[in-house]
Amino acid sequence: MQERCLLVSSFMAEYKGGYIPCILALIKKMHENGDELTCIFPTPKKEIEWIEEIKNEGCKVYFLDYDPYSLSNINFIKKIIKKEKINLIHSDFTGWDITVKLAAPFIPTIWHERMRVNDIDFVKKMENLVKYRVVGAVKTYPVGISDDVYRAVSRLSFGNKSEKIMDVLDVNRFDTELERPNNEIKKFLMFSYSPIVKGVDIAFDAMEELNRDELIAKLVLVSHGACDDYVAKRYPELPEWLELEKPREDVQYFYKNTDYFISASRSEGFSLALIESIYNGMSVIASDIPGTAWSREFKSVDFFSSGEKYSLLNEINKKLKKEISDKDIQFNRQKVIDEFSIDGWVNKVTTLHKKILKK
Repeated sequence: MQERCLLVSSFMAEYKGGYIPCILALIKKMHENGDELTCIFPTPKKEIEWIEEIKNEGCKVYFLDYDPYSLSNINFIKKIIKKEKINLIHSDFTGWDITVKLAAPFIPTIWHERMRVNDIDFVKKMENLVKYRVVGAVKTYPVGISDDVYRAVSRLSFGNKSEKIMDVLDVNRFDTELERPNNEIKKFLMFSYSPIVKGVDIAFDAMEELNRDELIAKLVLVSHGACDDYVAKRYPELPEWLELEKPREDVQYFYKNTDYFISASRSEGFSLALIESIYNGMSVIASDIPGTAWSREFKSVDFFSSGEKYSLLNEINKKLKKEISDKDIQFNRQKVIDEFSIDGWVNKVTTLHKKILKK
């Protein structure tokens, strides 16, 4: 049977990051197998280059305004399913999960969960139980991108339908030779769009304490969205230790010009920035949460108690006294190549597609 898959994704970033290279590789692999992929993305607010890259691979692309529960969107998805003769749906980034299931309740559907699924808070747990055990009771196959997400969706789902497919890194985005900075004042790097979820408040608290009497180190924050508003409200005038940057396609620029990386998230599915920083030879501090547990297998990754500024401050002080070794850098880079490759991800996704269609 020819696979005719509809990918419905809520990815809407201006830059393709690590996600779009995976989708491009998936399209190529499916074409090699004689299969077809059709994509639906949120309507872009401006011209985006990676959309043309997807079209150039021979993939049809449709757009919907990001309003997942609207009746018009459900009907539009129904029309695309009929027009393209879809026999498998792959809902990615969570936003469209229920919508695609309402549009096509009896077509096999993958729910690709990339965020931490709340199965602890009572209200959220009840909502998710309805999602997974009522809406997703028939021909729905959840995928978790980390051990933590996989365990959560497995607990919520009926039967043995869940799969784990770890997120990966497009190492081709980065130079093979590393350039380490020579900063007289050491710099810690963070990325954030959501200040509380990503722990920006705790990082600010720790840096304030660190630099209370004199400038010891700086924090470089790559900020956008709600995080910009948070920074402007907290610091009408930026402190000496804080540098703000905007996202850019050449993300390696940030890794080349900073010394350490902080992942202070209170909740995480799988942090692309965390694995990027490891591959780019950085010494890392991460919050001790289930979503970062996979990084314990790497060298020079140390942990602090999530949400606790003095725990983070303690790890910052330790990092400032010790540089990551060349041996640890090479170990980390090779491990990323061996275990987090796009080819491996594509093989797992296409194998899952075939497995589902045979049921």
